[in-house]
Amino acid sequence: MPHPSTFTANAPRFAVSAGACDCHTHVFGPVERYPLRPDRVYTPADALPADSEAMLAALGLDRVVLVQASVYGTDNRCMLDGLKALGQRARGVAAIPPDIADTDLNALHAAGVRGVRLNLATGHDRSSATITAEMRALADRISPLGWHLQLFVRPHVLPDLRPIVEEMDVDVVIDHMGLVPAEDYRDNPGFSALLSMLAGGRIWVKASGAYRVGPAEGSWDGVAPMARALVESRPDRIVWGSDWPHTPPHGRDAVDHETVMPFRPLDTGHLLDLLADWAPDEETRKRILVDNPARLYGFD
Repeated sequence: MPHPSTFTANAPRFAVSAGACDCHTHVFGPVERYPLRPDRVYTPADALPADSEAMLAALGLDRVVLVQASVYGTDNRCMLDGLKALGQRARGVAAIPPDIADTDLNALHAAGVRGVRLNLATGHDRSSATITAEMRALADRISPLGWHLQLFVRPHVLPDLRPIVEEMDVDVVIDHMGLVPAEDYRDNPGFSALLSMLAGGRIWVKASGAYRVGPAEGSWDGVAPMARALVESRPDRIVWGSDWPHTPPHGRDAVDHETVMPFRPLDTGHLLDLLADWAPDEETRKRILVDNPARLYGFD
């Protein structure tokens, strides 16, 4: 795949505390080494561990979480090799089949994986019964390891998830503020469910993906009130993620494999700047960037 010469990441406007973590990133490529799943909904360019390191250095971040991308399915090799390249500063969130062998789970743990992602947003909707069964099956496998279950969901699913989340014996992490549209979050049943689960200490929320939930594709205008509501509810259950390298806009159906779709041309430093508006005081930002990730991902 083509490899972009640069990713934009200007230094944020506030001082970042030592030990700060970007809790949601991906690595991609090269495709010759890490094949993409044939039913993928986008075909990315390369975003290598060295590019990730350059982004972290530009933003003054010391730690990072690599999240398994949907284009690889349950083949975690690209993410695992990224963990190896980044070393002890990195943790991973894998995608696994529920029948994975215990030896393979233990190997993932040794490599730095601390969670499993269930992607319910990419592709077509599943029934509530199917989702509940998938969540329970994964939770049974990861509970002995102390891992969390990370959910990438659309907001209309959140009210149905509330009963199963409340009975989970593993931590549950919701990606990208539940993908709730920022312009109508106050009247959105998904946000009500998200806020209720958060306030009750049943979930963690990633304050990430502002350009996914803004009023227009690639916009983050108007996201601050919703993000502040989440932060003010439970600052001890919020983590921040850049969603680097900002995967391309795409639909929910398989795409032409020959067309590489460029990443969104966003300044990752500007996305970190948004946190200064969502959490204006320095102590809260430190909790979100340092203390909370250390607890959730097991950083020393």
